[in-house]
Amino acid sequence: MNEPLVMFFGAMLSLSFAICFAPQVYKIYKNKSSKNVSCAMCVLQIAGNVGGLGLAFSQESDFWFKLNYGFGLTMSIALTYFWWTYRINTRYA
Repeated sequence: MNEPLVMFFGAMLSLSFAICFAPQVYKIYKNKSSKNVSCAMCVLQIAGNVGGLGLAFSQESDFWFKLNYGFGLTMSIALTYFWWTYRINTRYA
């Protein structure tokens, strides 16, 4: 396998998933409202990342998959935390 390509695409995958929820987390925090965010989406993201992380650690998987699902789980939990914190403002936003 071509190691530089694996490193490039692995880093691109992990970085993209690591920051994909950052704009939504910032928007919820800035507006103090989680009006347009579904709780079910938050729960499914957490479940998917836990499943992916479990699969990555149960096999001889690549470092990038572990990093990807680890960052994804962290961002999903952050999104859920801010959704929960500002859910009361959904009626007034």
